[in-house]
Amino acid sequence: KKKIGSSNYFSSIEERQGCIVVNSLQPNLSLGTDSSLLEYDDVMRLTGTPPEVFLKLSYRNINLGDLHIRLDGLPGHVQQFLELSTGSRGRGSYKGARIENIYNKGYPGENLHCDGFINAYGSRESSAICKVEDGTVDTPVVEGIVFGYNGKPACFTIVTIGYSGSWPYPVIGHVTSGMTELKAAVKKYGDRDIVFSESGVIIDGSV
Repeated sequence: KKKIGSSNYFSSIEERQGCIVVNSLQPNLSLGTDSSLLEYDDVMRLTGTPPEVFLKLSYRNINLGDLHIRLDGLPGHVQQFLELSTGSRGRGSYKGARIENIYNKGYPGENLHCDGFINAYGSRESSAICKVEDGTVDTPVVEGIVFGYNGKPACFTIVTIGYSGSWPYPVIGHVTSGMTELKAAVKKYGDRDIVFSESGVIIDGSV
């Protein structure tokens, strides 16, 4: 599988004045799009499966592993998370964002909260960059599920200990790998010290 990080997108934005042609970055991926955005539909058309993104976990420049998230939730949140993982809209990305809080630490329902993305000016921002849905359906709180927030559209939370209850939050996706690394990092370093040093999209190189 090939990983395209947000750094690639930002360099392409600078070179091509806002127009990102994914083929020009990774010709072997054959995405077949000249859009300035990497669209959910493009990935689905090529792979037949929902997009998968990665968040690289770091502590003071120490690489702690990658977290992979399959974006199989509400369409608006999926598209926004894809854009903020790649930086493809040019508004910013999750690169440089951090885990801000750990809620219910050590108890059922434990979850890690990221309070937005890093915008083009280097500041944290939690506003929506595209149209997203509010959560209205109670969803079981299982380990690895990634929820968005009503009212803070670019924020998200990752459940690290499931429990028998449910939350009325919009679903973004589910962690497919890296949960062990994430739990170990949080246990060792705590909240506010784990940074996403890179983020991006994962594409199967065989496509």
